[in-house]
Amino acid sequence: MSFSLGFSPFLLLASLLGAGALTYWTYQTAAVSGWERRGLMALRFAALALLLFLLMEPIWQRVTTDEQPPVLAVLVDNTLSLSGDGREDTTGMDTAAQVRQSVQRLPAIEGEVRFFSFGSALTPLSEGAGAPGDRLRFDEERTDLAAGLEGVREQLQTANLRGVVVLSDGLYNTGRNPLSVAERYPHPIHTVVVGDTTQRRDVQVQRASTNDIAYVEVAQPVEAVIRATATAGESVRVTLQEGDTVLDEQRLTLPEGDGERRVTLSFTPATAGLQQLDVVVSDIPDEVTDRNNRRTLNTQVLERRRQVLLVSGSLTPTTGAVRRALEADEDIELQSFTQRGPNGFYEGALPDTFADLSVIVLVGFPGTATMAAERAQIAAAVADGTPVLYLHERQADLDGLTDAFGDALPARPNRSSGAAPSVRPVPTPAGRGHPVFDGLDEALTDLPRLPPLPYPVGEWEVSPDARLLMQTPAEAPLLVLRSRAGQRSAAWLSTRLWSWFILPEELASLDALAPTMLANLIEWLATAEDDRLVRVAPTRPRFSGAEDVSFEGEVYNESLNPVPDATVQLEIEAPDGNTFPYTMRATGNGQYALDAGRLPEGSYTYTATATRNSAALGTDTGSFRIEQSALEFTQTRADASFMRQLASRSEGAFFTPDDVSGLAAAVATDNNFSPNTRTLRSETPLWHLPYLLLLVVALLAAEWAWRKRAGLV
Repeated sequence: MSFSLGFSPFLLLASLLGAGALTYWTYQTAAVSGWERRGLMALRFAALALLLFLLMEPIWQRVTTDEQPPVLAVLVDNTLSLSGDGREDTTGMDTAAQVRQSVQRLPAIEGEVRFFSFGSALTPLSEGAGAPGDRLRFDEERTDLAAGLEGVREQLQTANLRGVVVLSDGLYNTGRNPLSVAERYPHPIHTVVVGDTTQRRDVQVQRASTNDIAYVEVAQPVEAVIRATATAGESVRVTLQEGDTVLDEQRLTLPEGDGERRVTLSFTPATAGLQQLDVVVSDIPDEVTDRNNRRTLNTQVLERRRQVLLVSGSLTPTTGAVRRALEADEDIELQSFTQRGPNGFYEGALPDTFADLSVIVLVGFPGTATMAAERAQIAAAVADGTPVLYLHERQADLDGLTDAFGDALPARPNRSSGAAPSVRPVPTPAGRGHPVFDGLDEALTDLPRLPPLPYPVGEWEVSPDARLLMQTPAEAPLLVLRSRAGQRSAAWLSTRLWSWFILPEELASLDALAPTMLANLIEWLATAEDDRLVRVAPTRPRFSGAEDVSFEGEVYNESLNPVPDATVQLEIEAPDGNTFPYTMRATGNGQYALDAGRLPEGSYTYTATATRNSAALGTDTGSFRIEQSALEFTQTRADASFMRQLASRSEGAFFTPDDVSGLAAAVATDNNFSPNTRTLRSETPLWHLPYLLLLVVALLAAEWAWRKRAGLV
């Protein structure tokens, strides 16, 4: 123990001498007796000396030593692969029981033993009542052994960690390769392999895949790999299911012994939305587990056949070229109407309703012969939010175009001109990366080879929120797109576009340019903007039964500004019809979150409702699925070879449950497994101690009271 000062000791000595001189001078002429004078002087000098001592910032330093015992950390695999699941090893012992027995049989060592369980996370087992093995639940769905090895060093960084024991089946499926961690590990890793190391009969769906996006009424393939272990060539049934409904199935003959078989199934979605599928292989006799006989897939089903209305202001070559291109597209269901004059359209009267339309394509419409009622009927559909593509033609009625569609289009005519100079389109930098030109990179470089197009309009006023994808060499707008308030629109502002659909033989490499660009325009226009005011969704479309279900959400007002103080109620409906209400918590800037905890297996739906000051802001709905994870059952045999390598690379020892008693000898022969003498240094700033300041006050108060009693105050 020692003291140190923040200032020079000579300064303290000089200050004390000054304080003593001041005290002596103060009481030299005081009218008190000798012993009272000496007592008062002692009180004042003690108070001043203590105050000056504290002002010198003294620090009380203490140095202590203690001996830390060596610590052996025992990491026990707590994952589903060791849950037992009704399985027994060749000795007839249940796997979970074998793990618990192995924990109990670990020998006593000269040191301290800390128990941990690991899976996807590291959890101490040393706290709580009962033996460590009794607190194992074997319910974690992932094995991250590397994170466990690194995590135990973090948790025991202040302890004298000298060795690690890993008790596991050696099957890891998440995180880094534990062998690379073992090579640089500062302590020996002793391993105890548990579980059945013999090859058992098993059939499983090893992999299953399909496209993330599917389309209504379009057949979708599903590829699956069936792996067999120790089989005898049995025949199994592989099915593709949606819930309890079988969508497709095949009989499959398994290989003898070990091997894989590939199978292709298919389904045809009937409706749009998220579709959850299961690939299931039937059981075989004496199978080690059926937990890996199923794989779950998700695919988002979209409406593929788009309803397109083509309306032409007159019969022109562009009308025919565009109609043929749209009719050739299997993803488009086309209705076509061409103005024949004041008497209507060649195809008859326009439909009474346009409710199901995906896109309206206008070719030079309205024309000079278009009646106001016909123009108003199409304009009403566009005003209701139907996406529109305008292809300019010389016969178009520009005044009628402005009156009916000026607010919906990304550009409107400002001034017309009789001249029609020919121009060659030039893609803008923003246009080259736009989805409208997907698959056309090479064609865009060859644009100068295409026939030039007349540009008959003198000036177009482009909307401030529009995007210019193509322009003329004089930087006049040519292809313009806009997305506003959930509605998309596009305009092509030159004429004779038909010449790009009918190219001479020397331009055959560019034949696909115009049809592909038109198809991409239709696809971009038909893709809905997400303008919902309330958007709530699970963080994943499917969860495992051992995972917490979580949601994320956003709330906006009618101006699409975030609402940070809304109340978002979420109601989850279980497969049995029961509902569970929750309230999402605000996380800032109009974002909300919820952790709903764990839920039983099955398909769930949810409804989210947002309110603010008792006023409804909107709702959102969706679905998700809780399923049984099969990740831990991909391998059904303990990997003794891996556990042996893990021990060898860290200079540890390998054991089985039968010879685990040898662990004590392995630890005893490790010279590094020894106590550690630790020196602890602590410093206490004395000027921060309140009772020393109180002592100064007490001394001064005592002096004042004595002075008052002696009549000196």
